[in-house]
Amino acid sequence: MNVNGWITGWLLLAGMAALDASTAYGADWGIEPRVELGAIYNDNYEMATLDGSELEVYGPLLDAQITFRRSGPIDDLSLVPRILATYFPNEKEHDYTDYLLPASWLHRGERTRSDFRASYAHETVFRSELPGTGIVGDLGDPDDGDTGRVTVRDSRDFFTVGERLSYRLSDRATLEGGADYQVADYDQTASNERTDYANLRGTAGFGWALSPTSTIKLLASAARYEPDSGGDKTSYGAALEWRRVVSEAQRMYARAGVRNTERERGEQSSSSETGFSGGVGAQWSFEVTDVFVDLTSTLDPSGSGNLVERDQLRLNVTRQVTQRLDLNAGARLFRETALGDDPGVNDRDYVAGSLGVEWRLSQRVTLAATYELLWQEYHNEDSDARANIVTLSMVYEPGRVK
Repeated sequence: MNVNGWITGWLLLAGMAALDASTAYGADWGIEPRVELGAIYNDNYEMATLDGSELEVYGPLLDAQITFRRSGPIDDLSLVPRILATYFPNEKEHDYTDYLLPASWLHRGERTRSDFRASYAHETVFRSELPGTGIVGDLGDPDDGDTGRVTVRDSRDFFTVGERLSYRLSDRATLEGGADYQVADYDQTASNERTDYANLRGTAGFGWALSPTSTIKLLASAARYEPDSGGDKTSYGAALEWRRVVSEAQRMYARAGVRNTERERGEQSSSSETGFSGGVGAQWSFEVTDVFVDLTSTLDPSGSGNLVERDQLRLNVTRQVTQRLDLNAGARLFRETALGDDPGVNDRDYVAGSLGVEWRLSQRVTLAATYELLWQEYHNEDSDARANIVTLSMVYEPGRVK
């Protein structure tokens, strides 16, 4: 069986297992299908920098997923098999079918809290290496790993697993710990645009409640980045963080810290680099408006074969204009630079912006239109690249209740 067939079988098996569980647990399980059918247009699919060399694609798209969810006073579980596919009649060799399978398990004990997450994705590099404006990752914890390189047709298998634990020592004191492991496997590493890598990170901390809604934390972290191209890197850091949680819909944080990274350049050669890490952000939900804003400075793993320093802004605003009409605006801006004098890293500026509208024809059917702009510039290249993307679609959610 080929890779795509194997993944499809895995998704079907996961779905059947969740259906069996839903039968066993009765009403505790919820099944929420979502199907989006539409059309997409992109005037520079490969983000070419030379005028006249842009690859223009257009055609139908499919985005189908089923959310299996069980919520209770102690445990919350979810599994979301998802398939995304396009068909470009003018550029059939650039069609793609992506498979995603995220899962999570949240457990709340008398003194402990465990948050386990795992995901697998087989996706085209257009999706994995050019992040959009969708919010992936919580406040202060953005997604990472992209390179911006999509000129060579390729796909990536990306696996991640992580655990967050906390133990309440008293009404005010809490111990925290966590670890996550990532593996990226590209199909076409021979192109020298990307390289496979593995990344392991761990954190430990002590939190003290200043009030019922505010907490201050002292955090320590360590990470190990191992690209297949060589040049492994080990990082250590410490940070002080303040968080205020009024509710799930009203949260904010501020974090500042330092980290040191040791770079292996050969069997008898190494160097180190010290830098800043931190962030500030907030999320608010008002009566008709939701706002998410997050500004971070992080050291991220990358398919370039190096760690990169990234200063990033993520912004998303959604407003309900009427009971049927919603507007959405999103932005992602970052500057990516080499760690010290690391070779092989081309400093990069990247911007993604989007405007969207959703019109609910009924409780279950929604019409959606989105315009997205992608722009990036590598500092050692003469020209920048930009792409305009338009998507029109219909979304069907048979289990939607409002």
